[in-house]
Amino acid sequence: MESEDSTESLIRDRKKLAVLGINVNSSTFGRIFSKLEFLTAFSYLRDIVDKNSIPYHSVEYEGYALPGDHIDDLVLKKIGVIGRKTASTISTPSEYQVQFSALEKWGMIRSHGQSNLGQALESIRKTGIKNVFLSGFITEFNILGASFETIKRGMVPVVISDAVSSPNERLHFHGLEILSNFCFIADSRDLMKGWDI
Repeated sequence: MESEDSTESLIRDRKKLAVLGINVNSSTFGRIFSKLEFLTAFSYLRDIVDKNSIPYHSVEYEGYALPGDHIDDLVLKKIGVIGRKTASTISTPSEYQVQFSALEKWGMIRSHGQSNLGQALESIRKTGIKNVFLSGFITEFNILGASFETIKRGMVPVVISDAVSSPNERLHFHGLEILSNFCFIADSRDLMKGWDI
């Protein structure tokens, strides 16, 4: 979206940011393609939040259904979520699930309590925070929608690319490409450059 300098200044301004965890739950985690990458990046975000007393909000954002949910599987086949080797068809190593459970528990304890995206964003906006780090699932739908909602409320979305994921790798990267047209994209390596944890 903008220059690397602009992204760096957004990342470094700790007093003007909040972190939003979208659909960070075990059932969705079990279906994403990039479990290890997500665990590493989200753990780093957790450390940043804890060390710097940054507001964290965990929300369930409806609107995207996975196979077995209340959307027709034919539609999912059409958009490529079913019929490819996705994370939902790959067994999850139990150590990933154990690590994720610890992060999920931290998020529930640390969260300010809003379970609705609109309420969480309004709560963040009222504090005067301008930059919202987005993490969680599903990149090409829920993260995209949350970015629009963040912008509508006059704040700047910063998508942490390795702290978001999807069941489908191709759709994940396509979603990041779309997001890069109207919001900032950073990854945990960018955060590491700017912050000592």
